[in-house]
Amino acid sequence: MRKTQLEKFSSIVEANGKQLVNENRTFYHGQQAVYNLELEDYTLKLGFDIETGKMSQGYFIEYKNGGGTVATSTFTKMCKMFEPKKSYGEVKWVEGDKPEVGVGATLHLYSDSYAFTVVDVINESKIVVRRCKATLKDGWKPDMQAGGFSAHTSNNASQEYTYEDDLEAVGVAYTLRNNGGWYAEGESSKGSRLVLGYRARFYDYNF
Repeated sequence: MRKTQLEKFSSIVEANGKQLVNENRTFYHGQQAVYNLELEDYTLKLGFDIETGKMSQGYFIEYKNGGGTVATSTFTKMCKMFEPKKSYGEVKWVEGDKPEVGVGATLHLYSDSYAFTVVDVINESKIVVRRCKATLKDGWKPDMQAGGFSAHTSNNASQEYTYEDDLEAVGVAYTLRNNGGWYAEGESSKGSRLVLGYRARFYDYNF
């Protein structure tokens, strides 16, 4: 039997360690049951049609410190808000291949670089990436020598990191441009380029 939107959303919420609770009342403007979803800073009051289980696009946000506001969202967007984030292992990828979920990526910003993981592929020219947690391997410390603006790090190039998914990091959309590079959606292709296929965190101690 096909699940209703209420049943689907309840499953997603429960998988995220939360619970959708029936408030045992109906909206004045129709036969819609009100359900509460308790979150850290606020409570969501969501309406579902009593007969069909379909979610209303309008919901109420009640803040824990008082006050509240009405918001709207589609069922699909609400589900994505509460879907548990997945961890991804390393996925091998070479230049020219179609992007895949799990592929490592590196964003180069001036002389520093940051590690990312592809977490969603919208289409062949649009992806969503999430920044990784990068931890210096045990035993590595900057060897600073007198010189330069303040000091010179002689072992700057020997940094080594381990990487893990940061499930709290925000996903960022990148699009493929005519020059073959991936750039943040809405930004010029003259900006910082994301390179797929590897993760390489680097902090320039000498900059």
